[in-house]
Amino acid sequence: MDDITSTIDSTVESSQAFMQGGWFGVVATALLILVVTAILSELMVRLVRKAYHITRDGDKAGSIITVGIRVVVWAAGAYMLCKNCLDIDLSVLLGALGIGGLALSLGMQDTVKNLLGGLQISFSHEINIGDWINVGSVEGIVRDVNLRNTTLEDDIGQTHVIPNSVINSSIVTRKPDYFRVPLALTLARDIDLTVESPKICAIADEALDAKGMRFPDKRSVIVEAGVGADGVQATLAVFSTWEFSGVQVKSTVLSPVVQYLQDNNLIGRWS
Repeated sequence: MDDITSTIDSTVESSQAFMQGGWFGVVATALLILVVTAILSELMVRLVRKAYHITRDGDKAGSIITVGIRVVVWAAGAYMLCKNCLDIDLSVLLGALGIGGLALSLGMQDTVKNLLGGLQISFSHEINIGDWINVGSVEGIVRDVNLRNTTLEDDIGQTHVIPNSVINSSIVTRKPDYFRVPLALTLARDIDLTVESPKICAIADEALDAKGMRFPDKRSVIVEAGVGADGVQATLAVFSTWEFSGVQVKSTVLSPVVQYLQDNNLIGRWS
C-alpha cells in the first residue's frame, strides 16, 4: 500500500513540475532547438546552392556539399539538445569518437579518398554537372557528384559510376560544350556555293533548331574541298550539344538538305 501511495505521489509531483515549467520547459526547449536546426539546415543548403551555382538544367550537383552541411548542422543541434535538455556532457564522447574515427579511417582508406576527391571536385569546379568529359576509356556527360563517386552518362544512355579517387588520379579531358558533325557532299558542278551555301546551312540549322539539337552559338558551315569526277566535293559541318549522338544529328539534317538539293538539281552524291 505504501508503494502505491509513493508511486501516486511521485506521479503527482512530476505532473506538477511539468506544469510549473520543469519538464514543460525541457520539452519546449527541445522542440525549439529541433525547429531552429531544421530551418537553419535548409537555409544554409539553399544559400550554398545559389552561391556555388550547383544546380544546372534541373539536376542537383555537388550533393556532397549539401549532405555535409546537413550533417554538420544537425550534429550541432544534437549537441545543444543533449547539453541543454538532457544535461549530458558530450565532450568525453567526442574525444572517444575522435580516436575511434582515426582507427576507422585507417580501415576505410578508399572511402576517405573518395570523400576527399568529391570535396575537391565540388569546390574546385573543374568538373561541373553537364560537362562532357573523358576519364580513361569512359566518356560521357556528368550527371552527379556525390560522397563516393561521379556519375557519367554516355551517348547511348549507359550510366558509368566512377570513384572520385579514380577521377582525381587520372587525366580528365573536358570537351567543349558542343561537338562537330561533318557530312560529306558531292554537289553539282555548276553550283554557286556563294549563293547556295547560306541556304543549305540555314536549312540544316532550322532542322536542328526544330528538335533542340543545335548548339546556340554555332552555325553550320560548308567547306569546299575541290572538284572531283562526280562534282564539287564539300563538307557540311553542323554543331550540336552532347545530349545527342552523331547519328541523331545526321538523320535530322540529312532529309531536308537532300530534299532541297534534289529539288534544285544541285546534288551529285551523298556520302
